Amino acid sequence: MVDIYEVVINDPIYLAIAVLLAISVVFSIIRKLFKFAVIIIACIVIYIGYLHYSGLEVPQTMDELIDGIEEKSGPAADKLLKDSEELIKKADKFIKDKTP
Repeated sequence: MVDIYEVVINDPIYLAIAVLLAISVVFSIIRKLFKFAVIIIACIVIYIGYLHYSGLEVPQTMDELIDGIEEKSGPAADKLLKDSEELIKKADKFIKDKTP
């Protein structure tokens, strides 16, 4: 491993290839983060547009927005938790039945 490091550091061609590879990796990570940020911003804009169109109150602070989302997602999260526990019990029973 040390030999590869020394070869890359001492040879300008390998060093240039390594730098270009590192730049392309960093650039691709930044592009993905930018796409993620654009999607999140678009979702927030659509949500606020929906609230305005339906006549509901648009949250003025992030705390109000988070509280509203928690209130609406609470029952769904509880149902998901309950269903996943049932699925785990069924899988456990299935595994115990199939194991000699």
